[in-house]
Amino acid sequence: MFVGMLWLVSGPLFVAVGGISVTIPGHMLWIALAYAGLAAAVTVRIGHPLVRATERRQAAEAGFRAGLVNAVAHAGAIAVARAEPDERRRLGERFGRVRATWAEQTISFRRMAFLTSGFGLLTAALPMLILAPRFVDGEITLGTLIQVTIAFGQVTAALFWMSDNYPAIAQWEASAERVMVLAEAVSDLAGAAGAARQGEVERVEENGPGLAFRDVSLVSAAGDVLVARFSAEIAPGERVLVEATPQAAAALFRAIAGLAPWGSGRIEMPEGATPFFLGERPYLPEARLAEVLAEPHAEAAVPQAETASVLVAVGLAHLIPALETVAAWEQELGLADQQRLGVARALLHRPAWLFMHEALSALDAEEEERLTALIVSRLPDATLVTITHRTAVERLHQRRIALSKGGDYRPPASMSASA
Repeated sequence: MFVGMLWLVSGPLFVAVGGISVTIPGHMLWIALAYAGLAAAVTVRIGHPLVRATERRQAAEAGFRAGLVNAVAHAGAIAVARAEPDERRRLGERFGRVRATWAEQTISFRRMAFLTSGFGLLTAALPMLILAPRFVDGEITLGTLIQVTIAFGQVTAALFWMSDNYPAIAQWEASAERVMVLAEAVSDLAGAAGAARQGEVERVEENGPGLAFRDVSLVSAAGDVLVARFSAEIAPGERVLVEATPQAAAALFRAIAGLAPWGSGRIEMPEGATPFFLGERPYLPEARLAEVLAEPHAEAAVPQAETASVLVAVGLAHLIPALETVAAWEQELGLADQQRLGVARALLHRPAWLFMHEALSALDAEEEERLTALIVSRLPDATLVTITHRTAVERLHQRRIALSKGGDYRPPASMSASA
């Protein structure tokens, strides 16, 4: 509406150039467009440092938050080492960078404020200055002058969207650039890793009921061969101990879980199976203990009486009163009790396939054997695959597969089925 008003009210402008008369219809509209374009160009030119300043502020704040999280996570170790002064100094340095980047961003904001205010004042006066000669000559009336001034202000205000919103645009651009840099870095890392390794381990679900390893080779990030051409089959209900070096055992456990694809070969999981993985340090979120034990299932699916019974069986009877307590259990419990809690979760979930890797390493040999026997007795139909470099619970398994250092495969030694 205001564009039409400006076009009609401002009327044509007659310009004589070298004896040639040029008529510019609705000349104030063209002036408004040119003026808004100039304002956008100046805004981008002066305001672009705001993008860099905002990006540096976001990075400094992220670094400060990371430092705080690290200090909270290691508060106990920091206190024991009497390292509070140094940690406070490091956090102070990070916060100093936050303050410096905020000051830099504030300077850019101040420049943008001066620029926006300057264009706002000029917008109100510019049409009057341009039309003053025509008003003095009597070509236009005072009412026309006021109408043009109002229409010019409305049109330029709409076209000043870039100038008025540049701080928000700078914030968005800084965030987008940080995400793009991260995405490119991850892409480059994946490409470099892919170029450095020879293929990937294929993990699939097959129609067969058992677990099969087909010429599986695993390599470390440095390219060292950990497991070479490992082939074996594990039938449902078997209890198998896989003995390997610590690094090879960890790599094989991650490969079965689908987390370590570096290498070659094929791992065939039973179709439709929902395996349960117990690592050295189970995941314990900050939540109610009953919720932690039931995860990933709904808490209502696990009866509280059964939960209490399992806690007693694994040696955590003292935690029964804390089932409704919310806490950071990874910090509240020692590693041994965390591992007992992992066993309790496995017993409550009753998986058909249970994979363990150093899941009882923090316990003494007697307690490790007791908890392994508890798993065997309470989950008699489950397939148990224990991947370890220790053989303390060998007698509780029906078969042993030994992988020597460097990945050379030794045929499994048959064990008594009554063990």
